[in-house]
Amino acid sequence: LIGGVLARLKSIPIVLSFVGLGRVFMDGPVGLKIIKKVVTQIYKYIIGNKNCTLLFEHENDRNYLIKLLNVDVSKTVVIDGAGINLEKFAYSPEPKVSKPVVLFAGRLLWSKGLGDLVEVKTILAKKNIDFDLKVAGICVENDSDAIPLDVIKGWSDAGIIDWLGKSDNVCDLIKSSNIVALPSVYSEGIPRILLEASSVGRVCVTYDAG
Repeated sequence: LIGGVLARLKSIPIVLSFVGLGRVFMDGPVGLKIIKKVVTQIYKYIIGNKNCTLLFEHENDRNYLIKLLNVDVSKTVVIDGAGINLEKFAYSPEPKVSKPVVLFAGRLLWSKGLGDLVEVKTILAKKNIDFDLKVAGICVENDSDAIPLDVIKGWSDAGIIDWLGKSDNVCDLIKSSNIVALPSVYSEGIPRILLEASSVGRVCVTYDAG
C-alpha cells in the first residue's frame, strides 16, 4: 500500500502482486469491514497511476477486484503461482504405512483450517477410520485468528495430532506423507505447499475457496 501510494504520487511504474486477497476481504467482524473499506479506497487511489499493473494468481481474485475497484482488465495479469524448484520437489513414491499420514504445514491460524482437520479426525475415529495427522507450523503472535499454543499442545497430548513444531525441511515432510491438507477458508492465491505436494506426487485436500 505504501509503495503503491508513493508510486502514484511520483508517477512511477509499479506492479501490485496479489498472492491472494487474504483475510481483509473475508466476511468478518466490524473492525475487519472498516479495514476493508479503507484498503479499498487506497487501492482505488493507487490504480489511478497510469503505469500500474495488478498481478494475480487466479481468475477469482482478479474478477473480484476488477468489480470492486472498477479497474480496466487490460491493467491486470494472471499467472500460475510463484513456482517451485521441481528438482528439489521431485516425484517420490508414497510411503507404505499401516495408517495414512496426513500433513498440515502452515501458519497456525483458525482460518487455515487446522481446527476442521482435528474435527474430521475425531469424527472419523468414531467410525474406525484412522490416520496420522502431522502438524508443522509457525505460531502467530498478536493475531486474533491465531490458534493458541496451549490448544496445539492439548491436541498433541491427546494424541489427535503429531505436533512437529516449525520445520525447515518441508520437502521431507511431504515425502513421508500420503496426503497434504490445507483447508483454508479464505481466498489464498496458489499456496506453495500445494504446488510442492503436487510436484512430489501427493494427493492434496483443500476447500473450494479462492
